[in-house]
Amino acid sequence: MKAILVVLTLSLLFFTACTTLKAPTFRGVGNINVAKAGFKSTTLNLDLFFSNPNNVNAKLTGGSGQIWLDQTLLGDFFLDTTVSVAKRADFTVPVKLNVDMKKILQNSLQVLFSDSLPIRLTGEARVNKGAINKKIPLSYQGKISLDQLTSDTLRIK
Repeated sequence: MKAILVVLTLSLLFFTACTTLKAPTFRGVGNINVAKAGFKSTTLNLDLFFSNPNNVNAKLTGGSGQIWLDQTLLGDFFLDTTVSVAKRADFTVPVKLNVDMKKILQNSLQVLFSDSLPIRLTGEARVNKGAINKKIPLSYQGKISLDQLTSDTLRIK
């Protein structure tokens, strides 16, 4: 009887470990504020909004990546807190973004004459579900609307 219980438990753990997690869907950027300003680099605190397409609760235990504005690397972001993610729900990830100020100045003319800009986000997040840890890719490419700069949230088009 104990052997059957052990086999069933190991089978359950094996099948749970093998389930594929879909990457979260990027929804937008918001709550942008300056944490540390400088002439060469600036650190921004901001929220990245995502939607969880998976039917499981999980925790994001870390992550990092890069954000491009048009074809220019804007900077590197990283997650340094744990975020609980409910199944099939929207969630917010607070990140720090280190921005090279020269790159902001390169794009400033384009920002003045555009109502939206191409944005690209790539990276990975560490997801924890019980005893199982996985890395999932983060990827988004689209346009961000600049006519919403007066609101707290920039939503994707």
